[in-house]
Amino acid sequence: MLIRSTPAVALSLLIMALLCAAVGCERVDGVSGQIQIDGSSTVAPLTQAIASRYSRVNPQTRIALAISGTGGGFKRFCVGDTDLSNASRHITPSELREAQSRGVEFIELPIALDGITFAVHKDNTWVDALTVEDIRNIFREGSTVRNWSDLREDWPNRKIDLYAPGIASGTFDFFKEATFPEGGSVRLGDVTTSEDDHLLVRGIAGNRDALGFFGIAYYAANQDSLRAVPIVTPNGPVAPSIETIASGEYAPYSRPLFLYINAARADREDIDAFVLYYIDNVNSVAETVGYAPIPDDLLSIVRERFATRTTGTAWIDDTGSPVRASLRSVYTR
Repeated sequence: MLIRSTPAVALSLLIMALLCAAVGCERVDGVSGQIQIDGSSTVAPLTQAIASRYSRVNPQTRIALAISGTGGGFKRFCVGDTDLSNASRHITPSELREAQSRGVEFIELPIALDGITFAVHKDNTWVDALTVEDIRNIFREGSTVRNWSDLREDWPNRKIDLYAPGIASGTFDFFKEATFPEGGSVRLGDVTTSEDDHLLVRGIAGNRDALGFFGIAYYAANQDSLRAVPIVTPNGPVAPSIETIASGEYAPYSRPLFLYINAARADREDIDAFVLYYIDNVNSVAETVGYAPIPDDLLSIVRERFATRTTGTAWIDDTGSPVRASLRSVYTR
């Protein structure tokens, strides 16, 4: 693991004092500054909700949140352009090399659990569940699946209109790895893609024959116009929910979400105060947004990683290869 402890598009949102109440949170007085955050559209609702609460208790800190996708966020973060980066996947070996070449050290914090949710229009009554093989057949480059009836004979003989996150999205990267673990390219030519999940939601909500995917928070916020499709597992069809994501039942599409902090700036008073507030409040806020909180013992590890300024990633081994393991095993070994 490449970790060590040290001693001590783009939609721009300026988070000021919004309407979220800081329930059960201590006031943070006298901390001023400006924090630049970019990255994942999946993590953005969580960070925005926490930043909104924080701005209410400490309006002297200005938090600028941009959304350019996990990959787009890492492009800026790895050259030192941003202070924090939201990520719906861990940093890649190539991104790590870029950060190292620029002298950018970072602190990696898992902050919640998500499930990639496959959604259809609310009036789609025929898709009762999909297997991973169905999803593979639909989204494989060169796929011959065009109509619903290509999947099941009794489904409508109408074209499936596909929606997916863009290639700069961490959700796209995780989907590709989970769906094609042996390798393979994802169908893109006739798929509507965007790093903005709101656009995907609107596209699916307005099209009875649409199928797409994104983080569960976007489904949770739009359940009146969308329906989540259960995924067939060895134990039968499993719908995405906070409970099935936390338990690991919603496989293989459950995943951790991350916050990355520029280590050289972690001791800045405004960043230190905000990240501590983030850690202290993330589990309670995660469920309100639609994500599953990480277990308390792992949250203690997260708190310790930031307190000790532990730098590097636990997801790339000493040979430079990605680690494929559970969240718990990665951070407790």
